[in-house]
Amino acid sequence: MNFSQDELERYQRHFALENVGTEGQQRIKKGKVLVVGAGGLGSPILYYLGAAGVGTLGVVDGDLVDCSNLQRQILHNMERLGQEKAFSAKQTIEQLNPNVKVDAYVEKITENNIEKIAAPYDIVVDAVDNFQTRFVLSDYCVKAGKPFVHGGVLAWGGQAMTYLPHQNQACYRCIYESVPAPDEVPDCKKNGLLCTVPGIIGSVEAMEVLRILVGQAPMYAGKLFTFDGKTGQTRVVKLPQKSSVCPVCSKTDS
Repeated sequence: MNFSQDELERYQRHFALENVGTEGQQRIKKGKVLVVGAGGLGSPILYYLGAAGVGTLGVVDGDLVDCSNLQRQILHNMERLGQEKAFSAKQTIEQLNPNVKVDAYVEKITENNIEKIAAPYDIVVDAVDNFQTRFVLSDYCVKAGKPFVHGGVLAWGGQAMTYLPHQNQACYRCIYESVPAPDEVPDCKKNGLLCTVPGIIGSVEAMEVLRILVGQAPMYAGKLFTFDGKTGQTRVVKLPQKSSVCPVCSKTDS
């Protein structure tokens, strides 16, 4: 795979980097990554994956840009109020790096459309704000044998983890079992969210994706990374192996 003159200049820091170099950048350029959510988490994820030169980025979001988003959703701006977030994200990434192909999906992920949308992609990234969609994404990735990079944020903190198929590793459903009732789930609208927190967690997710693409083991496969913005502390908790009674991953090969 050849690089244009623009790409040779643009990615020179990657070419010089141990464990990336020309071969790693070729892997990145061949990569196809689906990011579900173009909000607080999706913004840094898409920015960095676009800047890195991921060949094809899919962006899924059924919402519109709102002024209340702009405190943390840095893909968007005042000129795009009322525009579909997926297309706003596409415009931002294409302006940043015209070498990246961006596919925009203005819809919400469900069990009915996940396979049609996600099938062409190598990696699926969770940048959503609800448990229902996370379970759909995780369940699909287990069944399809695709890496799944998860992130979640609330108030002053957040978490991230990566699921790799065929590793005897717990999936999202193993850990959280079932979708909680709406009244059991705190949300950012009620509890708030410091604008920099999704930047931190989203950057961790983008790092996991790039490590997978260049052939490096992700840092948080089988582990849960947590960040507390009040104290500045981070923790990494080892997750259990997959549950023998999980209705999804117990039926897959380890």
